[in-house]
Amino acid sequence: MKKIIYIFLIICFSRCDFSDNRLRVFNNTDKLISVGFLTDYSDTLLNSVYFYVRGNLVDPQRDTTFGIPSGIKRDGWIKEVRSMKDKMLHVYIFSMDTLEKYRGILTINEIVKQGLHDTIFKYSEAQLDSMNWRIVYE
Repeated sequence: MKKIIYIFLIICFSRCDFSDNRLRVFNNTDKLISVGFLTDYSDTLLNSVYFYVRGNLVDPQRDTTFGIPSGIKRDGWIKEVRSMKDKMLHVYIFSMDTLEKYRGILTINEIVKQGLHDTIFKYSEAQLDSMNWRIVYE
């Protein structure tokens, strides 16, 4: 009987999604955008423009939910904010026109350093809580 319960628990927990999906970005424009959340774009995959052209997209006039791996508490975004030196979530918005223009020419890090991203939002945990973790880009 213990083996059956153990197997049942393993199956249940292996199918559980422990992602924190509280963060949403609303694109209140008429253009497709891409969103980045990290402050350090030195990682090869995350520094590739191709990654942002194919993923992290927010359609015009749409809400998009962004998940982050988390534990059982589903507090991944909170941990992310608290892990930053300034205790702020840094949200970069990139226009698809810019990403397409510089794809293969510049990395995301270079786009950010040269100020070619559309905007950057910085929010504390308290600010995100008051906004119900919904960021509006206009």
